[in-house]
Amino acid sequence: APVLGLAGVRDLVAQLGRLPAWVIGGVAPADLPALRAAQAAGAAVSSALYREERVAENFRAFLSAWAPAAETTSLS
Repeated sequence: APVLGLAGVRDLVAQLGRLPAWVIGGVAPADLPALRAAQAAGAAVSSALYREERVAENFRAFLSAWAPAAETTSLS
């Protein structure tokens, strides 16, 4: 599968209309705000969660990067 990049994700989301688009492969917490702004439905981050065996810490990093500040305080 081709690597789309952010512009490709935007194009894909636009083409899919109401069908949700999930981003997979190489996603880091720093990528999530732009992906969310591009209207991606979510991101698969399973291998990144287990990086360095720091699942809880990695989870919190992804959660805070994806969710607006109001959501993260209620989920912590």
